[in-house]
Amino acid sequence: MPGRRRHSKSEHLLGPAPGDDLLSKYREAVRKYEDLVRRFAEDATDRSVAVTLALSAVRASRNGVALFGAQGFLTRNPQWLVLARPGAPWRAVDAAEGEVHASLEDAVVQLARPLLGKGPKLIRAVRLGRERPEQIVELRLEGVVAHRHSLVIVNAEDVTERVQAEREMARAREQMIEHERMRLLGELASGVAHDLNNTLHALSLRIGHLQASSLTPQQLENVRILARIVADASERVSRLQELGRRREDVPTETFDVTSVVREALAVVQPDIEERAHVAGIRIQLESALADGIRVVGSPAELRHVFVNLLLNARDAMPDGGTIRFASRTDGTRATVVVEDEGTGIAEEHLDRLFDPFFTTKGPRGTGLGLAIAAGVMRRLGGHITGENRPSGGAVFTLSFPLAQERQRDAEPARAPRHAAPGHRLLVVDDDMDNLDAIRWVLQDLGQRVDVAASGDEALRLLSSGNRYDLILCDVGMPNMNGWQVAERVRSVAPESWFLLLTGWAQEIAQDDPKRSLVDGILAKPLDLPALRRVLDERLGEPVAAAH
Repeated sequence: MPGRRRHSKSEHLLGPAPGDDLLSKYREAVRKYEDLVRRFAEDATDRSVAVTLALSAVRASRNGVALFGAQGFLTRNPQWLVLARPGAPWRAVDAAEGEVHASLEDAVVQLARPLLGKGPKLIRAVRLGRERPEQIVELRLEGVVAHRHSLVIVNAEDVTERVQAEREMARAREQMIEHERMRLLGELASGVAHDLNNTLHALSLRIGHLQASSLTPQQLENVRILARIVADASERVSRLQELGRRREDVPTETFDVTSVVREALAVVQPDIEERAHVAGIRIQLESALADGIRVVGSPAELRHVFVNLLLNARDAMPDGGTIRFASRTDGTRATVVVEDEGTGIAEEHLDRLFDPFFTTKGPRGTGLGLAIAAGVMRRLGGHITGENRPSGGAVFTLSFPLAQERQRDAEPARAPRHAAPGHRLLVVDDDMDNLDAIRWVLQDLGQRVDVAASGDEALRLLSSGNRYDLILCDVGMPNMNGWQVAERVRSVAPESWFLLLTGWAQEIAQDDPKRSLVDGILAKPLDLPALRRVLDERLGEPVAAAH
C-alpha cells in the first residue's frame, strides 16, 4: 500500500528498540572490558608482588634453597652457595657405610634425579656431614610439577649446632646412667668387700698366731704361704672398692717405683714369651729405668697397674713388636712411660679409655683394667693418660708426685713401749669367726677380754658397771652400727679408748665428721703385728717401768 514503510529483516528479528538501546549496550560492553582489564592488571600485579616477595624471602633465608631440573641446577640462593662451598667430602651421617660425595651438589644430584618425573614426593632428614671443620647439613627434597616440567625443590639447613647439642645431651644422659650404675656397683662392691674382709680378718689373726708358734721349717713355710695368699686376697678386695670409686684411704707407704716396674716386668715376661712362641711372633721388652725414684702409695696396687698395661700392650701387637718402659723425674714429679708398637687406639675411643666397662676386646675384655688404673693414680695424687704414638702404637704416661723426705727432729730416743698384760678390753662384732679369733689372740697376749655380738649387748655390759681400757667395735652391724655404739659409749664411758675395726675403713673419708666420735679406725683384715702395735700404742708403758 502506498505510503507504507517496509521493515527490514534485522528490525524484524531484533524488534523495535529505542535509539539509545544500542549505545547503552555498547557502553556496558566497554565497562565490562575495562573492568576485566583492570582486574587482570591487578591480578598480574599481585602475582608479581608475590613472586618478588617469595624470591626476596628465598634470597634472605638462612637455609640454602636450590631448584633442580632435568638439565641440572636452575637456580640457587646465596646461602646455598655458602653451604656448598668446596671443602672436605660429604658422607651420610650416622651410617656405618655410606657413599662419599666430593661436594654437596654432587650428593644432591644423586638424590634429586630419581625424583624427576615421579610426581610429588618428599624425602625428609637426609643428613650429610663432613670433617675439617665439622659440618652437618640436613637436606629436604620435594618433587613438584610446574607447567608440565618436573622439578625438585631442595632445602638445605645447617644443623651442625643442633646435632652437637643432641650429642651433648646423649653424652650427659650416658654419664648419668653410668654414674647411677657405678653408684650401684659401688654399693655392691662395698658389701662384698666388707664380708670378704671379715673372713680375711679372722684368717689373718689365726695365721699370725701360728707364725708365732713353734713350728718346723716346713710348717712355717706353709704358714708363710697362707699369709701371702691372705695378703693378696686383701689387695684384690681393695681393687673391688677401687672399682666402685669408694676408697677414701690415703696411701702412706714410701717405695721405689722403678723396683715395682721391674717386678711387674718379671711377672709378665714368661707369659709374653710363651704367647709369642705359640703365635710365631717376636715380642721384645726394653726398659730405661732410673733408680731411686721414691713415691708414696701401695706397691701391690701399682704393680697391678703395670702388669695390666703390659698385658694390654701384648694384646695390641698381634704381629709382634717392642714394649718399652722408661722412668724419669724432674725433681718434683715421677713419670713412667709405657709404649708399644701395636695397632694403636682408635681416635673415637681416646676419650673413653678409662671409662669403667669400656673395652675393645669384645668378650675377652672386662673394661675394668684401665678404669682401676685411673682410680689408683688418683689416690696417689697423680694421673694416667693414653694416646697414639706418631710412629704407630700406643703410649701411656703415668705421673705422680715424689715422696717428700721428712726432716726428723733431733729428739732423744724413747724406750720401746709394750702393752702390759691385764687390761680390760671389749670386742664388739656380729661375725662370730672374727669375734672368736680376736678374743683368742688378745687373751693369748695376756689381756682380759669380753665380747659382744651386737651394739645392744655391748651397752648392756657397760650399763652393768663394766669399764674397759679399750673397745674394738665393728661398723656394719644390724640394729645398731658402730657409729651409733660410739656415740652412746661417749656418754656412758668417755674414759674408754674407742676404735672402730671394720672392712669399710678405706671408704671412710678423712674429713668425715663422724670421725670425731672415735679415737681411731682400723682396717680389716688386721694382722697380728698390726694388732700388737695398736695395743702397744694405746695401752703400753715403758719397758723400764714394767720391771
